[in-house]
Amino acid sequence: MIQQLKFNEFTLFKKGSFDFGSKLNILIGENGSGKTHVLKFLYASLNLLSAYQKDGRLFAQITEQNDTEIFKSVFKVGQIADLINLSFRNKNTKVVDMKEEPLTNGETASVIHRDLTGVESENTVVFQKNGEQYDYKVRLRYRDIIVSNLIMNSDREEVPVGLLPKPLFLPTHELLTIFPHYLALRKEYQLPYDSTYDDTIGKLGLPYRNQDTEVFTDIVNQLEKAIGGKIFLKDEKFYFHPNFANENQALDINMTAEGWRKLGMLLQLLKNGALRRGMVLLWDEPEANLNPRLICLIALVLIQLSNLGIQVFLTTHSLFLLKELDMLTKEKDKFKPGEVRYFNFLKPGKVEQGNTPEDLNNILLLDESLAQSDRYFQMEE
Repeated sequence: MIQQLKFNEFTLFKKGSFDFGSKLNILIGENGSGKTHVLKFLYASLNLLSAYQKDGRLFAQITEQNDTEIFKSVFKVGQIADLINLSFRNKNTKVVDMKEEPLTNGETASVIHRDLTGVESENTVVFQKNGEQYDYKVRLRYRDIIVSNLIMNSDREEVPVGLLPKPLFLPTHELLTIFPHYLALRKEYQLPYDSTYDDTIGKLGLPYRNQDTEVFTDIVNQLEKAIGGKIFLKDEKFYFHPNFANENQALDINMTAEGWRKLGMLLQLLKNGALRRGMVLLWDEPEANLNPRLICLIALVLIQLSNLGIQVFLTTHSLFLLKELDMLTKEKDKFKPGEVRYFNFLKPGKVEQGNTPEDLNNILLLDESLAQSDRYFQMEE
């Protein structure tokens, strides 16, 4: 389980600390406030740390490792320095010299050479397993990444098997329609997608599993009932078969509603075991392109997944989804304190957090909803 995340000079964040819920985490706030950056940092960190596992165990000490591609590809940036807080970077960057250098057209231009030594973002990811805490520092330097285990509250030399959960990242839009030949095209061309697309699309193509998926049968049935049919993969392409259609009358996935395709993406990942117990689900705006009825369903499904051993992180702009999750988690005291956490991104890099929406003071979604209600009643008068 991911227990905590501490930012220091990372992208929009000067400093920031997140105490996560063991089951469900809801990140709300304005566009450009850093919500997706949190999800992507967790995703990249889990993949980076997993690269240093051996025989199912994570090395107790990881030092001086230069592995930048994971972070660069997840955030789709040209250099690690792009992930360091801009104002901090500018303040600590020294101009070494300025030279006139020739251009291809024969003219010259002034080129500033800067010294980025000492520019780094020092962050900490905290995991919890069997009641013990394991802290790993992820230092993003201007050229490389250094990961070190600075604090490990355990007498053992190695951390336990299963400390690092496998992550699955779902972007805002559905992926079924861009699935055909995507991975083959990625090898040959520069596509406008980050590596979270590559990873998840690769998992969408996995065959169905006979084990580890039975626990999700009820969720699969709910989702298939909502879309009125089944989604399946055939010859490197997804199709939708409505319940009312004859056996061989499947529709091209492009002929179905985008909201159904979004649910179909989750269906496929549950049926083929790409999303299973013990994993972390990071979902960016699950409510996008869903009508209110389906938003209610997705809220219920997210809660069910969190109760089946999947730690869920989601971002949202929807007051409707926020209220639905709040009502469902409070119903009959299904969740214990610390299992659900809300994070309100007030402005870039500034976050307040609590166990319920009532713990948050300045929810923009609620303010805008009240303002809209006022405008509506004024118009009625």
